[in-house]
Amino acid sequence: MKDLCHCGQPLHYTCKTTEELIKRIIHEKGRYIAITSMETMKKYKVDRHYIALHGIKGDLLDQYGFEEIK
Repeated sequence: MKDLCHCGQPLHYTCKTTEELIKRIIHEKGRYIAITSMETMKKYKVDRHYIALHGIKGDLLDQYGFEEIK
């Protein structure tokens, strides 16, 4: 079974070095990180692979469909 990005695609790194670095970070710190929207103050569980592959725009954080942390 392939590991999926939050966007729904299999992980789609174009640089093997970046992929290995992110996987090492995930192994040490976990796959998800809590990020708070500065516009709504809602906190979300965000996939580190998604951040590495797509980046995060703060003003769009509430629209990405990440799980909200209550």
